[in-house]
Amino acid sequence: MRIIMISIPDPSDKLIRSGIIYSIYNQLLKYYEVIWIKPELKGGASFFYKLVAKTLRLMNKMGYGVTEHNPLLSKMRCRSIQIQLKEYQYDAIFSFDCMNIAYLKTDKPIYYRSDGLFHLLIDYYIYNIPQCFVKWGDQVEEKTLENIKCMFAPSQWVIDGAKRYYPNVDFHKISLIESGANVYSDASFNEHTYLNKSIYNMIFIGFDVKRKGIDVAYDTLVLLNEKYGVNTCLTIIGGTPEIRIQKDKRVRCLGKLNKNNPKDLNLFYEELSNADFFIFPTRAECHGIVNCEACAFGLPIFSYATGGVPSYVINDFNGFAFSLDSIAVDFAEKIVETIQNKKLSYYSNNSRELFETRFNWDVWGSKVNKIILDNYEKK
Repeated sequence: MRIIMISIPDPSDKLIRSGIIYSIYNQLLKYYEVIWIKPELKGGASFFYKLVAKTLRLMNKMGYGVTEHNPLLSKMRCRSIQIQLKEYQYDAIFSFDCMNIAYLKTDKPIYYRSDGLFHLLIDYYIYNIPQCFVKWGDQVEEKTLENIKCMFAPSQWVIDGAKRYYPNVDFHKISLIESGANVYSDASFNEHTYLNKSIYNMIFIGFDVKRKGIDVAYDTLVLLNEKYGVNTCLTIIGGTPEIRIQKDKRVRCLGKLNKNNPKDLNLFYEELSNADFFIFPTRAECHGIVNCEACAFGLPIFSYATGGVPSYVINDFNGFAFSLDSIAVDFAEKIVETIQNKKLSYYSNNSRELFETRFNWDVWGSKVNKIILDNYEKK
């Protein structure tokens, strides 16, 4: 069986979209012959598209939250893809981007996987967006949901968003299939020992440290040490926090780690293995692939119940997802309570169980393959 995978980024790059495209590409390769293509505009179409893109960048600099989600631009991309499809015999199409499939005309089934839906991003990731852009973006997303055979949603947040913002869509097309951890070798898991610890190692991971909540993570660190007497250190991977945080001797800042680099990848694994729990006070998140990676290493997770996070952080099972009005003291008190009640081991073992049974790409691949094959056999 041959599948055409449409992706503008190179699917061999482990960094793009948190490694999701890379992992899905390799899962599809286990079951099918996969041909990668991307929109390739030429001549006047290319000039026009670049001109529009430049205009949108200028509007963003002026403070408008505008995107390329536009029916005309989507039709241009789809036309380019349609020309390329004529060169191949294929059985299905797989895409990560609604812009590449909304107006694609084919008699083959189209499969769609996205962390979120356009309207879910408004006033969440995208702010100050003109109403005409909202209308255009919704048209593209709704047309995509009408045009596909099935969408693989990584969280309940996506499914609920489809029902709320695109009520005319057949929701039976949308299947909840959680993402997996981007762990490219067996994640070593030795059951964590939390009894009689002299110091707890709390880990924070994220490039956009402000949105990911580094202020809450650091304030939690301070409270644990200075108010509750819990000796704790903080390891930060990703972006660079404020100088005051960097200068704290209880904090280690490792910066950005390149998963395409074996040395950096091994360091990433090592830090997760050595951590005691993961703090992820993000205020806007489609679901956070890093939650899956934390589960792979058996880490309890403390986060906010925002976006798709509650599909991965299950209260009082593998951690706790706080309401958005919670502050650092709420995180600190819950962590102290968890330690005192000796529940860190319980959360840790449950995290690992979730990774083994749900939050790994082999499980994702098996579920997706079953859906694709069932549809193929029914044709």
